[in-house]
Amino acid sequence: MRSMNANGQSVDTIRYHLSWPQPHTHYFHVQIELSRLGSGDLEVRMPAWRPGRYIIQNYARYIIGFEAYSKSGEFLPFRKTDKNTWKIEAGDEQDVVVRYQAYANVLDAGESYLDEHEAYVNPISVLMYVPGEEFTPSIISFSNPQEWKVATALDYDESKQGYPASDYHELVDSPFIISPDLRTYGFDHGGATYELVFQGEGHYNPDEVLHEVQRIVHVQTEMMGVTPFKRYVFLYHLLPDRFGHGVEHKNSTCIVIGPADYSDAGFRRRFLDLTAHELFHVWSVERIRPLAIYHPDYSMEAYTTTMWVYEGITCYYTDLTLARAGLFTEEEYLQELADTIQRYDRAPGRKVRSVALTSWDSWIGPAAAPGTWHSFYTSGNVLGLLLDFEIRHRTANEKSLDDVFRYLYAEYAEKNRGVPEEGFQQALEHVADSRFDAFFRAYVYGVEDIVYNDYLRHAGLLLTADPASGVFRIERMAEQSELQEEMYSHWLRCKIEV
Repeated sequence: MRSMNANGQSVDTIRYHLSWPQPHTHYFHVQIELSRLGSGDLEVRMPAWRPGRYIIQNYARYIIGFEAYSKSGEFLPFRKTDKNTWKIEAGDEQDVVVRYQAYANVLDAGESYLDEHEAYVNPISVLMYVPGEEFTPSIISFSNPQEWKVATALDYDESKQGYPASDYHELVDSPFIISPDLRTYGFDHGGATYELVFQGEGHYNPDEVLHEVQRIVHVQTEMMGVTPFKRYVFLYHLLPDRFGHGVEHKNSTCIVIGPADYSDAGFRRRFLDLTAHELFHVWSVERIRPLAIYHPDYSMEAYTTTMWVYEGITCYYTDLTLARAGLFTEEEYLQELADTIQRYDRAPGRKVRSVALTSWDSWIGPAAAPGTWHSFYTSGNVLGLLLDFEIRHRTANEKSLDDVFRYLYAEYAEKNRGVPEEGFQQALEHVADSRFDAFFRAYVYGVEDIVYNDYLRHAGLLLTADPASGVFRIERMAEQSELQEEMYSHWLRCKIEV
């Protein structure tokens, strides 16, 4: 469809429409209406991967029944030019309609799912795009069975009969749950509205869940000092089986988890962990975003050495958030840190592949040769802790890793810039007013062993291993200086009153 902007220039809009006449088959029927100014062949393409999961997933494997037509209904010939690109012989046709079916039978938060009870749409796994037109305004609409409710971070526009997005990037960063059974709860905090949407059966007290999620929201928004949205949506799929996975989006998250019983300590812990992790991505990776994936090409790999920062340090802040919010005891949190250090320290791959290289090789992932891989989630978690204490030590507890993320937000997110490969180290050095070359050479680009207590002692902590079991423990030192006491207290409480 074509509309006119304020300057009288012609602007293209891409309209997507989804229906599911036979939901038990797990196939979405997709229609795309394209208007263009040019002529000749027209390409459309399925993404090969999705942000939040940095491996090639080839969503084109789910596509069948591709067809293309003119506005008048004339069939337009086409051919595939590679595994995920279709070239349409559109000639002089200005308005082109594309139709296909997309299989959706994976309920893991990252892909899409359809059955008789719900439609979960993660748009990047079902919607094609026009290469070169990723910034074209888009609208998505649905043939929605009567009484099915819709949950998404996008706002419905009655005049456009759909959910407008500024471009393809925003559209595919906005998942939907459409179901007759949605239960929605919410609260306001700091000038923004937060919605918790539940699909599926579970045992929980909504008031208790809302209270604890609000504590998480409070800690993170107070730390960052900015709430970059007016509405945020937590989309929870509750399952009867054990599962746990979340995917971050700019103004929402989708979390699939089970078995859903909030009275079970293990489930409650996983629920809060995923909630805190995905919410922190609002700032880290969604807005403080690596240059390599700032506006990515979804057809090919997007390489960066910094996923240990955006995923791993997010893990560090996940547990720190729960401790600061009073949802962990201090003893529980210290043991969680010790367990994380032990997992990292005993991973054989850390002596083979550096943290930076593991980030770069995320597209290879655990398929690497045995004993040569380790998780950048775990390594970044550990390095985040060490860097936090090192900054506090160098600045006499005047600055911390919190300040680094606030600086990154002001320097990159607010200026609509991607963070270059060296940007995180530069931010550390700006905040601490000192160099981190040796640290990065040894532990980010190198594979040297870490003397953990050299960093933990800054806050009066000591890492030990049980002589019998070998299990790591972190405990507070018996004698501490006034600065160590102050650093420990500020680190956990961060002057945030919950």
